[in-house]
Parts: sequence; structure tokens; C-alpha cells
Amino acid sequence: MVSYKEMVRKQGKLESKYTFGWTIDKDGKPLSPKRFELPEYVQDRVDWVINHIWNENALGEPILTFWGAAQLLLDFEHEKELKEQYEEQFDDWKPFDDKYKTYFKDAWFGDYRQIRVLEAIIFVR
Repeated sequence: MVSYKEMVRKQGKLESKYTFGWTIDKDGKPLSPKRFELPEYVQDRVDWVINHIWNENALGEPILTFWGAAQLLLDFEHEKELKEQYEEQFDDWKPFDDKYKTYFKDAWFGDYRQIRVLEAIIFVR
């Protein structure tokens, strides 16, 4: 049986590989890390945010900046304010559910998970 400490060490090493795993191809061009599989309930919110990144308001301006997207993914402590700010622009407001919040509050891996979810909107594939 694997100890909790060993499991944490292995998981941390795996998550570091996907967060910091930049490589260079044979032509010298940088390759971003492979995307780590996110749980479906996290990927659903990432997809929802990505869809809104490409939307425009009535003046043809983007609705979301990178910071706005990051807030909609990770700032669940201010959900009420975010809802008030974006509810008029989105016809499909998506509340944060408890399972989603718990995923990022993990004491050992919460920071890595935040990085990974932001990478998902930077390196859209």
C-alpha cells in the first residue's frame, strides 16, 4: 500500500511535469506543456469561459479580458459580484458549484490546479 506522503510526492511530480513541462522541437521552436486532463466539471466551466472570450459586446469589443476569464474560473469567493458584473452580458450565467470550489481548495494541489486551468485558456487546442 502506498503511503499518503508517497502519493502526494508522486502526484506533485506529475502535476509539475504538466505545468512546467515546456520542451523544444527539432526546429528549435518552443512547445507548450501537454494539457493535463481536467475533471469534466472543471473542463465544462473552462469551455464556458472560452466561449465567452470570443464573444463581443454591441460595440464589437471583447467582453472578457484574460483577467476577466481568470476571475470567472477562480474567483469563487466573489461570485455575487462577478454575477452582477457579467450577468447582463451573458445569457447563460454559470454558478460555481461546491465540487468545483473544493477542487481548487485542495491544500496540496490547489495552486497547481489553478495554474493548469489558466493554461487551459491560454493554450486552447
